Amino acid sequence: MYKRLVTSNGKEIEIWDNLLSYKKRSEIYDFVKNSYFVIQGADNYHLENSGNHQIASKFTEDDLLRSRLFEDDTSEMLKKVEGYKINQVRVNLSTLNDHNQFHSDANDPNRENKIFKTLIYYPNMKWDIEWGGYTLFANDDLTEIEHTLVYTPGRFILFDGEIPHCIGAPTNMAPSYRFTFVVQYTI
Repeated sequence: MYKRLVTSNGKEIEIWDNLLSYKKRSEIYDFVKNSYFVIQGADNYHLENSGNHQIASKFTEDDLLRSRLFEDDTSEMLKKVEGYKINQVRVNLSTLNDHNQFHSDANDPNRENKIFKTLIYYPNMKWDIEWGGYTLFANDDLTEIEHTLVYTPGRFILFDGEIPHCIGAPTNMAPSYRFTFVVQYTI
């Protein structure tokens, strides 16, 4: 299933569900859960948020190939990033104690290239709606939430990296970690 959302300033958020077989999803989940995770920096670079850290696993492009994320029927989705190069690959591990901040992937002052596309994949095999962990997209001045996407296992989301977004922490009802596989592209 494919769905396209547009923000108030015309930026796209594209969603694909059920592109991968259950077997392939299980293999990717095993790859993710067996990755090496470390504590990393905050979602944005404001001093007030410097104590908010995330747990993540950084991957190389070889790791991305070994994950086999882009096998099966992902070719139509990958056409959307033809001509782009991979800037960063990682898996975020979220817990109910996370304090995530709205951020734009394109506004990282430590990066040479501007991020133009961000691809998210939800690798958890089971996730109930009351477990939270939504992905929120805001307007540019952070006064309104424009789109809320439920964490749906096996879902891919491709969006303009300039769109302010945030991971909602899982609720205390969630029985496990919330993983997010992220690939960021530059032109």
